[in-house]
Amino acid sequence: QGRGENQIASFSNYLKSLWIMDGLCYKRWVFAFRKPAVEYVHFTGLIYDRLAWFLYNLDSWDFAQNALESSNSCFEYEGDLEGLASNFSLMGDMMLAQENRLGAAAYYRKADSLYGLMPDDDTLIHFMTLSHQSLKRTAEGKREQAKELLYEGLKTVNMPWMRRQFHLGLGFIYYDELA
Repeated sequence: QGRGENQIASFSNYLKSLWIMDGLCYKRWVFAFRKPAVEYVHFTGLIYDRLAWFLYNLDSWDFAQNALESSNSCFEYEGDLEGLASNFSLMGDMMLAQENRLGAAAYYRKADSLYGLMPDDDTLIHFMTLSHQSLKRTAEGKREQAKELLYEGLKTVNMPWMRRQFHLGLGFIYYDELA
């Protein structure tokens, strides 16, 4: 199978999974007689999240946004702050990809506020905070402050994918300064 056929098969399987989960969460019942199990709601949120990533990579912004909002409803139901923060980060990424820096900064602020409710010693939280604060500073026109945050991240974070994101952020700022 080619890449396109694999994408279609993946998308189809996610939709089938969502149909099953909707049944388990009583969404297809006229009168739901009980609340859905939290693990079913969580899994439903994850399916919507995966669909959003799929749609995001196809530049289907509106559909990805709708999938993330559905995912957020599930994560709110179960109180999953990390899932919500991750989704708000992706929403910010989508805004940034559409060159809407102020919209991106708003979603990144939401993500940061949720990450702030979690323990401070997590490397991921440190990474996300520096990334989002740098994007916020860039959107505000404070490029030097944004670069300082990204360089701080390069000094303090050793995970390759995180370092790559800091380098991409720096590259974006320097490229934007030349334009």
